[in-house]
Amino acid sequence: MNKHKARFPHLPDLRGTVPLALIFFVWALKGHEASGPLFQDASIGAVFDTGLDLVKSGALWENYRASLLRVVLGFAIGGSIGTAIGLLLGVSFWMDRLFGPLLTALRQIPIFGLVPLLGLWFGMGESAKLALVALAAFFPMALNTYESVRNLPTAYREVAALYRFKLLYRLRFVLVPYALPGVLTGLKLALSFAWISVIGAELFLSAAPGLGNLLEAGREQFRIDMIVLGILLVGGTGWAMNAAVTALERHLLRWRPAFS
Repeated sequence: MNKHKARFPHLPDLRGTVPLALIFFVWALKGHEASGPLFQDASIGAVFDTGLDLVKSGALWENYRASLLRVVLGFAIGGSIGTAIGLLLGVSFWMDRLFGPLLTALRQIPIFGLVPLLGLWFGMGESAKLALVALAAFFPMALNTYESVRNLPTAYREVAALYRFKLLYRLRFVLVPYALPGVLTGLKLALSFAWISVIGAELFLSAAPGLGNLLEAGREQFRIDMIVLGILLVGGTGWAMNAAVTALERHLLRWRPAFS
């Protein structure tokens, strides 16, 4: 891809857009030919009309904003704590020995398997949803930060010790530059898992505004158009989040050959 980009610098990056465009083309062409009222409601025109009606009523923005707010708050809590815990386990031998196995064991539990326990601890409302999202973001950040810090080559440590770097200098010039690629990978995974868990929390826990509530309303009303609209919003938002983190990654790691 880099060779092609060098040969055609003005060519836009169209990776993945051709299959997506083909899917939408077939959907628009064949959607109205589907048999049965339920499947006809899933045509691209029906989905567009439903989205327009929800925009006019304000319901779409209300549900979308609620999901975004949950993912931002949950990710901020879980991601920051996960980064701190991963850094602590990575730099401290004894903390790694004491708590590393526990972290490895807890990561094996499916995140939605904790819904009943969180429901008992926090109730079925907003607190339980935020706790689930925070846990979903915590483990990728903690594990990727931990692995990135722990795998710092011995030669780097020896050079820092030779020049008698203070702790802040070691973090700034040795540890952070080496661990940053792994931390950004954890950031990408954590944001993806947090977004998935938001939708799951809205489906499994008490009803409240959110895209999960929109999907559930479509199921209860047998509205295929509403369900498809919710799926498109969930997938499109997840793609946008991943693209934003990728752009941040390219900016922060522009000194690496892969991103130069």
